[in-house]
Amino acid sequence: MSTNLFENQLPKDAKSSARQSYFTGLFNRNPWYPNILKLNEPILSKASEVLEVKRVVESLNKIEEKEINLNNQVIESRPIQEKKPLVKKEDLVETSVAEVNSDFDAYLSSLNPNWKKEDLPGYSKFVPGALRVLFYGLSEFEEGEMESLELPPFSLVNSDQDLLGKMIGAMNLQEGSFLRCPQIKGEKALNHLLNAISFFGPQVVVSLGASSTNIVLEKKVRLSNSHGEILPKSFKLKSEKNINLEFYVSPLFHPNLLEINTSMKRTAWIDMQRVMKFLQDNTKSE
Repeated sequence: MSTNLFENQLPKDAKSSARQSYFTGLFNRNPWYPNILKLNEPILSKASEVLEVKRVVESLNKIEEKEINLNNQVIESRPIQEKKPLVKKEDLVETSVAEVNSDFDAYLSSLNPNWKKEDLPGYSKFVPGALRVLFYGLSEFEEGEMESLELPPFSLVNSDQDLLGKMIGAMNLQEGSFLRCPQIKGEKALNHLLNAISFFGPQVVVSLGASSTNIVLEKKVRLSNSHGEILPKSFKLKSEKNINLEFYVSPLFHPNLLEINTSMKRTAWIDMQRVMKFLQDNTKSE
């Protein structure tokens, strides 16, 4: 879906204007992000609020009719894997020891000194222990880019501004029960992901594309063979004795690829149905 279907406005203040090319590039990668920025903009008047709502509604009405309505799509899915318990010690594969910051505010501050967890869009709806899915790797950033961002590029808010947002909506995941987590590139890519996993505690990490899948699984895999699988994963934490991060990983084709090859959307939706079935069949142990 083309980003020009939406009338998003870049921030107008002088500080943001100096970085307009950066935000333009960010918009091309993440149509939902400029709308997240708007959540923190003050409403100048009731009239302006009404106009903004009208603008958004008009923009959404311009979505191409050919876009797949995932909520109503009826498909014959491949067999869903059998019910299995959440991660047990005997199921875990050996992994390297990981180091995470036990204070998530301190971690965010290391990326941008102005950030705290309350700045994450939708954080007020997050309930510890209730996060079901962490979607990893839709966005990619260099570590040095973090200081240029207005808000942390994480989100617990529903959005139909992009294909992933529509698929999340089709999964009936409520705000606060899922997290969009970016891939921060570099040698510490895995460490950045594990900080988010350690704090939010998702049941399933849906890795988007080969790059993010290879990072979380710590090995190179062929996405054509591994997509839709639900694989147990564990990391021993260096800072906490005898504490493991335990979760499942389900690789999915990157939404950018699905936009290019629309015939693969059906396969991606089947894979997401498997995640939904897995969540229905398993309750997270306390």
